[in-house]
Amino acid sequence: MKARICIFLWGLLGWGVPVAAQQPDTLVGRVIDATSGEGLPFALVKTLQGQAGAVTDVNGYFMLRLQVPGDSVEASYMGFISRRFALPDSAGSWVLPLSPKLVETDAITVEAGENPALAIVRQMIANRPRHNPRKLEAYHYASYTKLTLGGNPRMSKQMDSLMRVMRLMMWESTSRRYYVRPDKDYELITGSRISGLQGMAIPFSPTEVQDIGFYDDWVRILEQDFLSPIAFSGPKRYRYYLRDTLFQGTDTLYIIHFSPEGGFGQGLVGEMRVHSADYALQSISAEAILPDDVGLWIRFKIKQVHEKRPEGIWFPRQLYTEVHLHPSKLQAKPQEFFVLEARTYLDSIGFEPQPIPHNAIVLDVSEQAGKQPDTFWSEARQDSLLGRERQTYTVLDSLGRKYKWAGLVRQFNKIQFGYLAVGIFDLDLARLYRLNRVESNRLGMGLHTNERLSSAFSVGGWGGWGTGDARWKYGLDVHLHPFHNKNLRLHYEYDEDLVVTGAQYVGLKNKRMLYDRPAQYQSSRMLFMEIMDYSTQHQVSLFFSSLGNLNHRFSLLQDRVRPAYTYFYKDRNVFSFTEAIAELRWAPSEKFRREGRTLYSLGSKWPVCIARLTLGVEGLLGGEYAYQKAEISVSQQRRLSGWLSLNYQVNAGVLQGALPYSRLYIFHANGEPNFIAEGYAFNTMFFNDFTASRYAVGYLHFQLVNQRFPGKKYNPDIRLVCNGGWGSLQGQQAPDAHAGDIPLRAPELGYWETGVALINLMPRPAVKLVSTLQFLGFGLYLRMGAYAQPEFVRNLAPKMEYRIKF
Repeated sequence: MKARICIFLWGLLGWGVPVAAQQPDTLVGRVIDATSGEGLPFALVKTLQGQAGAVTDVNGYFMLRLQVPGDSVEASYMGFISRRFALPDSAGSWVLPLSPKLVETDAITVEAGENPALAIVRQMIANRPRHNPRKLEAYHYASYTKLTLGGNPRMSKQMDSLMRVMRLMMWESTSRRYYVRPDKDYELITGSRISGLQGMAIPFSPTEVQDIGFYDDWVRILEQDFLSPIAFSGPKRYRYYLRDTLFQGTDTLYIIHFSPEGGFGQGLVGEMRVHSADYALQSISAEAILPDDVGLWIRFKIKQVHEKRPEGIWFPRQLYTEVHLHPSKLQAKPQEFFVLEARTYLDSIGFEPQPIPHNAIVLDVSEQAGKQPDTFWSEARQDSLLGRERQTYTVLDSLGRKYKWAGLVRQFNKIQFGYLAVGIFDLDLARLYRLNRVESNRLGMGLHTNERLSSAFSVGGWGGWGTGDARWKYGLDVHLHPFHNKNLRLHYEYDEDLVVTGAQYVGLKNKRMLYDRPAQYQSSRMLFMEIMDYSTQHQVSLFFSSLGNLNHRFSLLQDRVRPAYTYFYKDRNVFSFTEAIAELRWAPSEKFRREGRTLYSLGSKWPVCIARLTLGVEGLLGGEYAYQKAEISVSQQRRLSGWLSLNYQVNAGVLQGALPYSRLYIFHANGEPNFIAEGYAFNTMFFNDFTASRYAVGYLHFQLVNQRFPGKKYNPDIRLVCNGGWGSLQGQQAPDAHAGDIPLRAPELGYWETGVALINLMPRPAVKLVSTLQFLGFGLYLRMGAYAQPEFVRNLAPKMEYRIKF
């Protein structure tokens, strides 16, 4: 196979796999764990007389050219006992077994003068732009990844016996990736095979586990950011030690050990092999032990092998990830853990620009990915499956068919988005129960057809009964999206519902795409809502996208509103509106992952902008008011450094025309009696306290990550908040046009509040029991400025902070 030929050529640089006959002066072999028989990645093999050396690849294979006849070699690996071996009598592949150390201690090194390792690292930093894959004009490659889940033999005798026969999971994936500078990136999953889940293709990219390359300041590993040992600030944050020097022909290979300096908490420990010709990484291995509150994993190891391509460019060739997982949240002994291993091989690497089919979608799945035959996988694999890997497929595929595991996984994906699949229908879980001060309790149900009936359309309806107001609410909708690869959609919705009164300013749900199915805005605020409207709505909407990241929505809305509270506008309490709405969402460089027909946003490093223009039409479809509204929202979540991140949102709007309260802007308040904090809201402002026809509000949040003083049981972070807003009722009739229980006033002098919160207060033992509640904390907010209360205590608002994380 072509892959085998490439591996053989790759061995000429000091790497390799066992092949047929070799030259007598060339040693080909593999370093293995004497206990398990598994290959040891990145083990060091060097001759004792000729000073030649090589480092094994991710499977433990190596190729070494001998310089002195009759020479012997020494093999060493971190955590194992080094051993010397005499040369074999005949040429051929050679196995070098190493035994694990029972106790390992760190070496103590005394250096005088300039640290030679530091001088090499500075040269690497100076050459970063040459070797950083992100700085290349273009590249493309094919990848094959094998991911396995096993257990540590120390867990139990039963687990040890099971692991000798099979794995707990097997997952193979192939893909093609294309990159064009600066931000065009597209990866297509061409094959996906998961033990027990036949026919399913779940998008998986090696870059979701670890970044390709270490040449950026921050390296993302398992959704955590770590400072690269060759970052610009690396010499201030890391200690370096030149462990060994090897000779490969006329070139030199430096082996440098690195570890965090002082109490720096986002560093890595490991070794890197540096090629002297270009001061480029030839390989790197790193690991970190993570605190219990990070998630399921407690430790990880990553390894990368880079090679110099014929074009003179150093590029990753092999990636390896090993993750240690808690066997149980109730008992996590250090010696007991599951082991998740991912081995990735990159092939067909090229650097000429290729056409990219999508500007915004970075991870896509081929329709045939989950249906590839055995011949496809035989060609894709770099190495044939081991006996226990084949047994894993045999056993788990049989169990998966018997117990319908694939259906359970699809069901879990539905539940994450608030739905439960029932045949060809999706049950809307958010419609089952609702609580507020008008309805008291609402019991209901909502159903929509799903992809099992058709992926080109969905039809649905819902209904519910409020025990407090003794009224039915109901609705129906039709969603048409006939083109698989286009975001062209047509929606019709009819709702007879109880809604929050007033125009909620644009951007409250800025993370949602414009074409997402409308859902009730659920938060703790809903529990305390008293000022609400009964609304009968008909709405037709057309959605489409252009230029990749520009999304449009054009809607025609007819709305008949009846306040559920005492209120009259010009002696009337029933109002009809007809609105033509144009909405635009622009998220530069926002990327998406596509699974089936669903797009999952991966975020954007640039601000997200949403603009909406509303035209009220009098005389059309019963509309009684003529008016115009223009609104805009700008928001961003940005990491400023390894310990500081910034979240902000700015909203503004203007209304031309005289309208009832139901169409004025209501400031997003979250004060008493709600005791739970909300991100983009005024946590000291009373509900329905301020109204405006023109407004501007801003929310500024800084989050400081605790790195310097981590506790054994607690490791809280700090959030600093500053919110401000202004509004006026300019252009409205005199307040006496509005009669009822609503105080009509605008914050013309400016409303200000600040706050500080301690978050991540869950003790680490408790996190093991309730791992999804990662964000528990408490905050204290202070109202300031012209609208502060005379009594200082009344300006304080203590709040609980929380976030549910799956």
